[in-house]
Amino acid sequence: MKNIQRSKNQLYFRINVWVLSVCVILLCVIVAGSFLYLRMGSGNNISGDPANDEITKEKTADLPPNQADFESLTSLSYSLSYPLGEDDSRPNPDSYTQGGNSDVLKTLDSYRLAKYKAYYIAKAHDNSSLPLLETSFANCSAFTATVIINTLDPDFPGNYVRNQRDYVNGTEDGWVKVARGENYNKNKLRAGDVFISRESNRPGHTWIWLGMINGVDSIVAEASYGPKGSATAHLPSLRVVPLDSQGRDSQGRTYDIWRYTK
Repeated sequence: MKNIQRSKNQLYFRINVWVLSVCVILLCVIVAGSFLYLRMGSGNNISGDPANDEITKEKTADLPPNQADFESLTSLSYSLSYPLGEDDSRPNPDSYTQGGNSDVLKTLDSYRLAKYKAYYIAKAHDNSSLPLLETSFANCSAFTATVIINTLDPDFPGNYVRNQRDYVNGTEDGWVKVARGENYNKNKLRAGDVFISRESNRPGHTWIWLGMINGVDSIVAEASYGPKGSATAHLPSLRVVPLDSQGRDSQGRTYDIWRYTK
């Protein structure tokens, strides 16, 4: 009887060891698969930590690059934006969303990742105006904030032009007004200078100056919000600065130009 009981115990032990081994193997497979999923960017070549990756800067004809480049403000603005269209005075036609929440479905994972990084950077600095994570992709202030928080100023408001205007007008935040939209000298502007519409202009608008891109001068990176059915709402896109000779945009808004100096 003792021998039979000993044999049973040995059998139970072997079964338990076998089951435990299978569980460990399955866990390793799941972990490895999850890591590969992150490295592949959920199907869009976006890595878990793109700041440490070699960034591919090639563009297709109608889409931004498939990775966000966090190396600098210029590279991030460029990598999140649709390229110049045939008419470089307007946003790339493929960037238009038709307004409302349709931008959520059209947004690439590279932009989502940049927004998430901006959110947690801002939160770590006790920024009281955090970026909106799941909305406002075709939105001028949200795009501008995503770029600036990731590369220049973690305290920059994450949304709403009025918040950003009030912030840069502060005396100790590191922002200085360097020009007015009516009479600025493009040769004195720097990549990263921010155009913000004045308080009297409603609704507000903003974009980021990049300068010369691929041989085309006076390029800005800009997104724009619009309600459902809008013909002008668009995700971030490169375009020539949209001001007329009087320094006004298509809606008659005027701008001040701000630079981060810290």
